[in-house]
Formats: sequence, structure tokens, C-alpha cells
Amino acid sequence: MHGWSLNLELLVSISTSDVTDLRRGLDGVATCFTDLTVNTPLYGRPMGHRRYWRFIYWGVHIYEVCKAVRDATPPDIPVTAKVRLGFDDDGQFEDITSNAFASGINELTVHARTKVQAYRPPAHWSTLKSIRNTEGIAVIANGEIWTPSDLFKCREVSGCNAFMLARGAVCRPDLARAILAHDQGMCVDPMTWEEVTELLVHFFDTNAALYERKFAINPVKQWLVYLQYAYPQAAALFAQIKRIRDPDPMRAALIGANQSVAA
Repeated sequence: MHGWSLNLELLVSISTSDVTDLRRGLDGVATCFTDLTVNTPLYGRPMGHRRYWRFIYWGVHIYEVCKAVRDATPPDIPVTAKVRLGFDDDGQFEDITSNAFASGINELTVHARTKVQAYRPPAHWSTLKSIRNTEGIAVIANGEIWTPSDLFKCREVSGCNAFMLARGAVCRPDLARAILAHDQGMCVDPMTWEEVTELLVHFFDTNAALYERKFAINPVKQWLVYLQYAYPQAAALFAQIKRIRDPDPMRAALIGANQSVAA
């Protein structure tokens, strides 16, 4: 399984349930990217209408949404889509995937759970083997990949050769490196907490340079919540900074955490 490549996603949201509005939102935007991903699952519940949820899981609507993005995007820019197995169950999964393929997308990522299953383990990787992919479009497996062994088990069960790490890479920033080392039979040291604190400072500084500095605070807090999965020290740091609202004390706390580990 040599010859790995790594792609990072930059998310820009166009929130709508109307295909016409989607085309309008894409006008003039599609040419600004080298890759566009249609993330079909809906994570909000606008006005509490369950019927609105089901809209996106009817295969015909997935076709319409993906095709609208494909038609609005220059041919040299890949358009990919991300779906789940279904809403309540995976009974519509074949319909979902076949319509996604027919829309002209270049790749399809499948989060191997239904909307109702949310993020509860397990991910049902084996369902991906049932995909009828006559177009030869790349299928990317997603869900519950936290370790190198998870990925190779997913490969065996799903039949896929491409994977989305998602939360696993947020919880463990060196996950991709660990997977590559595992594949090549190499031994690499896991990323230390000191290295992670350096990343946190860099993350804060980068966001502070791009936006109003106050908006750099919450993303760090959110990341620390995820980091607790692999780094127990993240819980203590989060408890220390969770009530900070001002950028200067936040940056000082992050630098202090890094210096205390390095000392």
C-alpha cells in the first residue's frame, strides 16, 4: 500500500435546501478552489422539521445537488461528495450511491453510519463492499479510524484503498505519519505533548493573524477537547483556559503550557 497521498479539506459552507439557491451560491465561487466537496448530511434541524432531514437522503435529490455543483464547476476542478449510509437505516444506501455516481462527481466519501447513529461506534465498514461502482469512481471510507490498525482493518473489511481520517487526525495530529510508518514497517515515536503545545500556539497565532484575535480563542478550546482522546494533559490545560475570553491571556497560557513541558 505504498504511494500514499494526503489531501486536506478546507470547508466553505453554502447552507440551503434549494438547488436553485445552491447554483446561485456557487456562481463565481467554484473557480476559487482546486477541489469542491459536497457534504450531503445535514447536521442542523432547521425549525425542527424532520421532513427537511429526509430531503437530502433521497437519492434523486443527492443527484440534483451533486450535479448542480458539478455543472457550476470548471471541468478541471474535481467535485467530490460525502454521504452517510442513510437516515434511519441503510435501506436507501444503494440509491444514494448510484445517484451520487450518476451526477458526475470524481470521488465519493462514505461515513459508514446512518444519521441516526450519529458518531456512535461502530462504523459499519462492511456495508461499503456492497457499493455497485460501475463508473470506477474512487470510494473513500470514513468513520472510527483512530489508529493505524483501525485503518488497515477498515481496508480489509470495506475493500477501500482511500480513507478519510477526520476526527482521528484532530485527536491525534500525527495519525497520518503513524499510518505511513506502520505501512512501511518503520518505528516512529508518537508526537509528544510538547510538540502538541507548539502546534496549539501556532494554531492560535495563525487564526489571530487572519481574523479578529478574539475569534482565535474558541477553536483552540475545541481542539483541546478532541486532544484529550490521545493526550490526558489536554484536559488539565482545557480546565485552565476554558473561561478565558481575552486573546492575550489565552496566548500566554498556551506559551506557558509549552514552556512548562520544555523545562
